[in-house]
Amino acid sequence: MKAQLVRDWFAEHSAELSRKYSGKHIAMVNDKIVSIGKSPIEVYKKAKERYPSAEISLAYIPTDKELATLLCILNM
Repeated sequence: MKAQLVRDWFAEHSAELSRKYSGKHIAMVNDKIVSIGKSPIEVYKKAKERYPSAEISLAYIPTDKELATLLCILNM
């Protein structure tokens, strides 16, 4: 999934992602979440097993506390 498409998809689904996957890593193929876990390596390996020839996109969904901290730092 191209970088701009990934950013757009995340912007459109941010509330749902935060509610369902807070504090987790996710792997996506196109616009479908294909693996979820605590470790990016674990998530990538599971996704690659299921979709060996696909381009895998990884992301971490921050917790509310992590997001608040990041926003404070960016506003300094």
